[in-house]
Amino acid sequence: MLYESALISLAGGLAAVPVLWAGFKIYGAVVGQFTIEGVGITFGIEPWMLALALPVSALAGVAGGVIPAFLSSRWNIVDCFRAVD
Repeated sequence: MLYESALISLAGGLAAVPVLWAGFKIYGAVVGQFTIEGVGITFGIEPWMLALALPVSALAGVAGGVIPAFLSSRWNIVDCFRAVD
């Protein structure tokens, strides 16, 4: 269960990286640079940010899968099958 949640979150992170990259490219082309009180602000994305997104998404999946994995490991499978009858 823990591996499954980590793989699903990693797949989601891999799917999100190109969308994020394209979104920032489009946003940068449309908005470009704007100024607030004389200070120029430019939005962009660096490759290290994309590389950081993958382990963070895997870590989020592991964190989200720890509790269900822990709870399911404490069940006695024989008692679960007997409860079905």
